Amino acid sequence: MIDLVVAILMDIYTKRIKLGVGYGTPVVAVNHVTLAAVASAIRSKKISVEMTTVIPKGFARYVPSQKMLQLSSHDNVNASSFQNDTSVRAMVIHECVHAHVHMNRPNTPILIDESAAFLTQTLYRMLAGDTAFVKQATSGKNANARIFSACVGIVDMWLRPPATRPNLSRTELNPLFQAFAGHKLYKQAAAAYPL
Repeated sequence: MIDLVVAILMDIYTKRIKLGVGYGTPVVAVNHVTLAAVASAIRSKKISVEMTTVIPKGFARYVPSQKMLQLSSHDNVNASSFQNDTSVRAMVIHECVHAHVHMNRPNTPILIDESAAFLTQTLYRMLAGDTAFVKQATSGKNANARIFSACVGIVDMWLRPPATRPNLSRTELNPLFQAFAGHKLYKQAAAAYPL
């Protein structure tokens, strides 16, 4: 399993990721170097990888207190799903962004941490050409769809020239912050970041 996660962190789409979430100096910078550092921590077992039935199908999580990346064993995650399912790879990337933040900027506000993770997950899927995800994200009406719809809009703007801006501004992140404010899991974190 470790080799599969490391392969995702080093694949062709991950190598094209370069974004910063914050104001002025990026609070969280995510790029091929930061994700390679997570891969190195996984290889050296500073971060463990575990399959578990504790989390539902379609989910993964990073547990900072245990320095552990958990993948749902309900997903039948194997070499084939890692190669053929962009959603599985993107979900792993999302959680590895949390690992990066925990390793390098542990006092990062939750909203910035989640913004970096969701935007990186979305950027990965868009770089991989996952058009079904883009269509689904922009047509859904539930709280999760609103988060991904905001991410698609931000990433789409980010990918347009000049895509060399050092980081996303507060104004550019506002649609995502508003989507977080409407989600039960992120409402409290959004309240700490007044819009």
